[in-house]
Amino acid sequence: RPEINIAETQRRRKDRLDALNAYSEGVAHCLHCGETQIEFLTLDHISGRKSMGHAKHIKGKALYSRLRRDGYPPGMQILCWNWNAIKGKADQWQKAPKTKRGIRDQKKVYRSKIEVLTHYCSGKKPYCVCCEYNELAGLTIDHIHGRKKIPEDEAKAAGHALRILLKKKNYPPNYQVLCFNCNSAKSNKDTCPGLLPKHKLKLKLKI
Repeated sequence: RPEINIAETQRRRKDRLDALNAYSEGVAHCLHCGETQIEFLTLDHISGRKSMGHAKHIKGKALYSRLRRDGYPPGMQILCWNWNAIKGKADQWQKAPKTKRGIRDQKKVYRSKIEVLTHYCSGKKPYCVCCEYNELAGLTIDHIHGRKKIPEDEAKAAGHALRILLKKKNYPPNYQVLCFNCNSAKSNKDTCPGLLPKHKLKLKLKI
């Protein structure tokens, strides 16, 4: 029933807003760039999930419920999706083996991302087609019409695996480059505000 879906959507939004407000000092905002657009904000585990006993499947509704039940314990911070992704990539790099092979593999992934994203930006330096954000670590490939209308192998792939597949298939259409902020907003609302932060606050990111 439509009214049930609406009620559930509203309940989830309230749970999310409650969590964001609980970890805010004033207006909810990204602690790195000062972004305040709610659709662009997410909760980040400052020292990783293990430090708070949160398994990988504890996310979204389950995460908000867990945090509320535990009285919103310390260990979380608010980031925009872009800086959440950038922090995640930095964590991966720190944990990656610093052997010659490990460094070579990291560079291979980096070059591949530039190549594929550049193609979908018509040969230009990769940027979000919605808001023009251009920090590479904060950019991703977006399925323009969702995953339901594309081949199964493309629908199941993600990240580096998807980029390799798209290159192998000679760059099929129906893909575009978005920043993680716009990608998340589009996933939630089917449209994206596409707003660049007008006011950036000088705040220290906890890593």
